[in-house]
Amino acid sequence: MRIKLTFLIIIILFISSIAKVGIGYSNQGPLPVELSLLTAFVKDGAVILKWETVTEINNHGFEVQKLSIDNKDSTWISIGFVEGSGTSNSLKEYSFIDEFEIGLEIICYRLKQIDQDGKVSYSKEISLSLVSNSEMLPNVFNLYQNYPNPFNPTTKIKFALPQESLSGSSNVVLKLFDILGREVAILINKNLDAGFYEIELNAEGLSSGMYFYQLIWNGKSLTKKLMLTK
Repeated sequence: MRIKLTFLIIIILFISSIAKVGIGYSNQGPLPVELSLLTAFVKDGAVILKWETVTEINNHGFEVQKLSIDNKDSTWISIGFVEGSGTSNSLKEYSFIDEFEIGLEIICYRLKQIDQDGKVSYSKEISLSLVSNSEMLPNVFNLYQNYPNPFNPTTKIKFALPQESLSGSSNVVLKLFDILGREVAILINKNLDAGFYEIELNAEGLSSGMYFYQLIWNGKSLTKKLMLTK
């Protein structure tokens, strides 16, 4: 019997202490797969992971790995495999559904990307804090200051979508503009459920200077400044 609960979702992206690099970059330069977005949320008694790639070179696929904070051995286990797109220079979207264990408070996920020649690299981790109390969900629409700021070349942007979106996912758009108000990039343009989110912006191809990032949701918008220094 499936038990349906409403959970607080806190998405925290951080560098894995086990994997020293994330998918997309290494000390030697770009990796064959550039991961642009990795998110997770709980819906109908399951964790749904979604990720996107900008480019892929000889990508065999992604092994989805899971770690429970309650696991004393701290052992990552494989819970599934999603086939890659081989070689591609267009945006690709992927998803995976995990039937999590009721009662676990914190679950971590990561992706093990496997090349067709057997080489592997790891994504950053996603930690989900699961609390069976819907009142703990955000009650205000909020866009937080990026950190670090100033930055070079990566920074993290957090935002919160309030409970009113629980009736169904709502379209969320996160854009980046230069100092003249010209649109530089669309970081997010998709439907998201209520919760806390964090993404990483990589501005390696941009020039130094002041930029603005704007979050649009349900007819509302919030804007903040960020500074890129090189």
